[in-house]
Amino acid sequence: MTRFDAYKKVTNNFIVEYDQLTAYFSTALLNSTPIHYKISFEEEARPDLIAKNFYGNWTMWWVIMVFNNVQDPFTELLSGTIIQIPSQDDIVSIMNSFEKLNR
Repeated sequence: MTRFDAYKKVTNNFIVEYDQLTAYFSTALLNSTPIHYKISFEEEARPDLIAKNFYGNWTMWWVIMVFNNVQDPFTELLSGTIIQIPSQDDIVSIMNSFEKLNR
């Protein structure tokens, strides 16, 4: 067992990296109460638009992807699909605690 066991391994060109934020975020969200959200036709395969419509900020697209374990938005984020979205308050709280840990 190493100190990196809890982190998600990401391999790029045979270089293994550890994604600390995704691992921390995924674990912390286990305690959140998600909101069920039905993807509209306009939002299909567009996590950026879902984030913009829900959070008011398209840069939060990665939250949608991580929380729903989406690997391919073109096949997994289809119109009519119900996904779970964490509340903005939960995200802010998690990000603040992550920042404090990494100071």
